[in-house]
Amino acid sequence: MKPLCSLLIVLSLLGGCRSSGSSDHSESQDSDPAAARSHQQAKGGKEPVVQWKIDRDTKGRITAMTDPGGRTTTYHGEPRGNGSGDRLVKRAPDGTRVVWEFGEDGVSAMYDSQGTVQYGYEFGRLTSATRTGMPALHVEYDGLGQLIAASISRFRSDYRYDFLGRLKSMRIPGGEASYEYLPHRLAVRRTLPNGIQTTWTFNLRGSLVEIVHLGAGGQCLAEFRYEHFPDGLLREVRERLAGLQCVTTYEYDLMHRVSRVSSCSDVGGRVFQYAYDRLGNRVANTDSDGEAVRCEFDWAGRLVGRGGQPCNYDPAGNLVQHSDAIQFSFNSENLLDTVAKEQVTIRYDYLCPCQLAIADFSADSSCPGTEKRVGGAGGGDSSPCSPAGGG
Repeated sequence: MKPLCSLLIVLSLLGGCRSSGSSDHSESQDSDPAAARSHQQAKGGKEPVVQWKIDRDTKGRITAMTDPGGRTTTYHGEPRGNGSGDRLVKRAPDGTRVVWEFGEDGVSAMYDSQGTVQYGYEFGRLTSATRTGMPALHVEYDGLGQLIAASISRFRSDYRYDFLGRLKSMRIPGGEASYEYLPHRLAVRRTLPNGIQTTWTFNLRGSLVEIVHLGAGGQCLAEFRYEHFPDGLLREVRERLAGLQCVTTYEYDLMHRVSRVSSCSDVGGRVFQYAYDRLGNRVANTDSDGEAVRCEFDWAGRLVGRGGQPCNYDPAGNLVQHSDAIQFSFNSENLLDTVAKEQVTIRYDYLCPCQLAIADFSADSSCPGTEKRVGGAGGGDSSPCSPAGGG
């Protein structure tokens, strides 16, 4: 899966990066223009407008984006001068720069404040990604273009497929997981290295109807059965776990929104009811004890209060406070920077402008950040933050 920032970069490169051009026109995009106008008219124009401003050059390429907080990110495309491709330069509101260089196959290099990432290709497919000071990611394909191996440092994953191109097995450092397809049952069975088997069963419409987990000795560890209404909405879930059973049922309104949930109704569980406003926002959640949690929304559809606790936003529209206890902060790219609750703070860092790399957790000043890696060059995407090609 390509990072979300890829879309912006691809749009920026439409028409090529042969000339930086000049901004000839701009466009503004409201999160909900009709709602904004009607609400402003009703309130005498006192409500703020959440607006993004986009500038483009004569070829329609994005040259600048200004967020609702007035922070501007600029984009400048130019030829590299040696006939080897183009270059795209992005300057964030805080002045930091990210540079992408492009070759025939896609992105050949990226430079940011953390260093350099070099990308290698073969037959137009990404085969390597190397960030300065970090182990290189290597990717291998078969003759059909299917991923057959990915490795970083001493860790390697190998993949095999059946004649229909379906994943047959995956070998990881912990062992091999195999997949079996049962067309007569419309099911898929996975066997883990420890012998645990999981079987997913579907109906003719492709909806999941059963999940069964079996231990290495064949004993049932957990079982989930799903029933659906004729229109495909989930009607009932039957759970069986460690000898305990629970049935949860769902009801919907005419707009197909969940209106009532009976959790473990067969053993005297709880019942939850939900109410919505005309715009589809969930404004109330009432449990079987009659206690209601009410939610409030602003004209833009943002949650501004829940159960009497406030939810506040910065000028760019980012949620910065949820209740009195939880606070958020964002960097110049509008990416999550910190989450703080009471004495606990989690700080986030990124390998490149859009890929989460490290979350530092510290409970207090006496517990200096214990690093927890939650992503990076070896996880998920085979091309870390690559605006083109690969993965």
